[in-house]
Amino acid sequence: MKPNHCHNLLSKRRRPLVDLMKEEALTALFQPIIDIQNGYIVGHKALIRGPEKSEYRRLDQLLRLAQGLELTHELEQVVQDLCIKLFPKASRGGKIFLNIGPTTILDIAQPLETMATYLNKNKLSLDNIVVELSAKHPLNQCSQTVNFIKHYRDGGVQIAISDLAVGDAGLKSWYALQPNYVKIDKYLIRGVDLDPVKRNFVMSIMNMARKTQSQIIAEGIETVEELRTLQLMGIDYGQGYLLGDPTEKPVTAGQQLPIARPPKFQPNLIWP
Repeated sequence: MKPNHCHNLLSKRRRPLVDLMKEEALTALFQPIIDIQNGYIVGHKALIRGPEKSEYRRLDQLLRLAQGLELTHELEQVVQDLCIKLFPKASRGGKIFLNIGPTTILDIAQPLETMATYLNKNKLSLDNIVVELSAKHPLNQCSQTVNFIKHYRDGGVQIAISDLAVGDAGLKSWYALQPNYVKIDKYLIRGVDLDPVKRNFVMSIMNMARKTQSQIIAEGIETVEELRTLQLMGIDYGQGYLLGDPTEKPVTAGQQLPIARPPKFQPNLIWP
C-alpha cells in the first residue's frame, strides 16, 4: 500500500474525532471533592463527556479512539482547555483537578509563566490547579516527566495521584512525585464498611500519607455506610455519587454540605 494512500485512510478515520473536537461537542462536568469531616467543598474533579447516545460518551472511550488514531495529545489539549475555560463560569473558586496522562504532559504543558498568564485570562491562578496523574502508569523517579512535574509543583501547582490501590506502580509514582493528594481507588472504598482487609489497606495508605505529608481523597463513595466508616477512620476528603453527581453547574467551593458524622453513629462492623 502506497504511503499517500495510507495517509488518506488515516485522515478519513480521524475525521469524526477531529470534527468532534472542532465542533466543541464535548461537555465538561465537575464532580465535587469534599472535606468529609466537616462537609465543606474544597474543589471539583473535571470530567469530560462526548455526545449523548454516542459510543464515545465517556472519556476513556474517547481516549481509546484517539490513541488508535494517534490523536491522544490533541484530544488531551482540547480537554484541558475546555475544562479551564468553563470551570470559572461554573464554579466560584476552589480547586480543579485535571487528569493528564503522564505520556502527554510534556507535550501539552506550558512553561509556568505562560500557564499563569493563560489561567489569569480565564480567571484562574496556579493555586487553583491540581494536576492529577493515574497510579496505573508508573513513573521513574529520574525521568524527564517527573522533573517537569516537580517544577510545576515548586511553582505552585498541586499534584495528585489517582487510582491508588495496592501495587508497585502506585508506590513508585508516590515516591517519585511526593504528591499533595493521594486518591484511593474506588476498588478499596467499595464495601470498606464490611471488609476488614480493605480497611487495613486504607489505614496503611493513610499512615504513609501522614508521613509524606500527602492528603487522602477516597474515590467512589456511594453509600452512607462507606462514608461513615471513612469518617471514623480519619480520611480527609471524598469524591463519589453519594457526595455529588458530575454536573455542568457545580456547587460553589466553600459551601458546606450536611454530611458531618453523627456523634452516636456506630458502624456495623468489627474493626481489625
